[in-house]
Amino acid sequence: MSKKLLLLMLIALAALCLVACGGGGEEPAAPEGAAQSGGEPAADTEKDTSLVVTVTTEILTLDPQMSGGAAAETLGYQIFDRLVYADEFNNVYPQLATDWEQSEDNLEWTFHLRQGVKFHDGEDFTAADVKNTLARYKSNSATRSYLYSNIKDVVAVDDYTVKIITETPQANLLNTLAYGGGAIMSSKSLQRTDDEIAKEPVGAGPYKLKELGGTEYVVLERYEDYWGGLPDATEIKFIYVSEVSTRVNMLLAGEADFITGLTAQDLQQFENNDKFTVKYADSNRVAHIGFNTLKAPFDNVLVRQAMNYAVDKEALVEGVMSGLATVAKSVVAETTWGFCDYGDMYAYDPDKAKELLAEAGYPDGFSAKVITPDGRYFKDKETVMAVVSQLQAVGINLDVEVIDWASYLTKVKVAPEAGNDVELYFFGWESSTGEAVYLENLLFTEKNWAPTGWNTMFYANEEFEQIHDLAATCLDDDQRMDYLAQTQKILMEDAPWMPLYVYKQVAVYRSDLDNITLLPIESPRFTAVTIK
Repeated sequence: MSKKLLLLMLIALAALCLVACGGGGEEPAAPEGAAQSGGEPAADTEKDTSLVVTVTTEILTLDPQMSGGAAAETLGYQIFDRLVYADEFNNVYPQLATDWEQSEDNLEWTFHLRQGVKFHDGEDFTAADVKNTLARYKSNSATRSYLYSNIKDVVAVDDYTVKIITETPQANLLNTLAYGGGAIMSSKSLQRTDDEIAKEPVGAGPYKLKELGGTEYVVLERYEDYWGGLPDATEIKFIYVSEVSTRVNMLLAGEADFITGLTAQDLQQFENNDKFTVKYADSNRVAHIGFNTLKAPFDNVLVRQAMNYAVDKEALVEGVMSGLATVAKSVVAETTWGFCDYGDMYAYDPDKAKELLAEAGYPDGFSAKVITPDGRYFKDKETVMAVVSQLQAVGINLDVEVIDWASYLTKVKVAPEAGNDVELYFFGWESSTGEAVYLENLLFTEKNWAPTGWNTMFYANEEFEQIHDLAATCLDDDQRMDYLAQTQKILMEDAPWMPLYVYKQVAVYRSDLDNITLLPIESPRFTAVTIK
């Protein structure tokens, strides 16, 4: 029996010995393909073990506690481990924590930590690293601090036991810790400046930074001292390529190994080509037009409702998106836990739109401006142009301004008192934790008005806030679902958004690659990638 075969048998036997967990206790079985325990890949000098992966946006930061978009998030999932991690179906599994339990009042979570883990800087992983990582969220520099604001204290009980104490019971704490912002960094690395952390990240994941090429590319190399099973790829270069035609040509020419963001027409040349794998997956990213509810006429709910009626979402899906999307039925996607279907609320009805506009005092329509990125999201500018065309039929005339992504993020997050001049904008928000409470908190609560959070509509509704708070603290799944149905109905009726469609994911890559996970947030994970 070869050493390689024996090793694979031992890994398989070890996987069978893992036991599934509910909310803590024993360690659950890791899903197939997850790099969770033991083993190193057998050496094969003839195998090409380096990969080139294209990303569709600039790489704005490598600091996991800073908002940086999908490309930054993708890098973070390769570099960092977390206390727990979530698979593509939102199931939560142990990672740096082996098991956990809750107190009777549900305010204290005790995590038992994995021993023998080393960070990329050679430091041993202990409870102090969890404490210091989460403590950084109390500083003004961490733009994702709103996600962890319910954490009251973190106590290092001993080197391998840590206790997280929350202000109120938090039903989605595990999901939040599994999110990209839950990345654990070494205490030593956190003593550096924010700029140094962003450019030289130190995690405990299976890949570490080798080279940073500004916002254009990042090269990662396999971390040979990783505590878990090592992926086959020894090096991955992530490179920003904005044009879909360029990405396609790079893959065909062998200059790239993995690409996303293709059109239906582009896919035709790969579908029946045995050199490539075409992989489809669900997304939970909802494309939408956001309204600045503080600016007239969008401060009038009738105007916002009218615009929702005036847009034919089915036509967008079939025309602009060529079927690579589904019509949005709420402000959250169907794959998000807590989703409630309100798809019939704004069926295409331009006559109803005109009635509401007249009732709101705009019988002849009005003019305004909408901003959009170009290439940040698949068919973003094209979608906006199609929406603009449809709105003209009810008398609404919109000028379109295209803005580069980095400037775009800054522009929409200006505070009202600081002169925010955005009226309408296009975004595609996902639920990174896989459940609706996170999305509601991040995007619709008054405490998260920009620039603190991402309520860039400056939406406020006291009834929504009260029910949302109940959903956030309720540990009974059925009751929480009922609360979320109520909050989504309020949001749909108030219409701070015009939900358009939910993206479908599609990736094309070399056929000899396997065990690549497409997370619903459109961040591929290569932590268990194999090369045949």
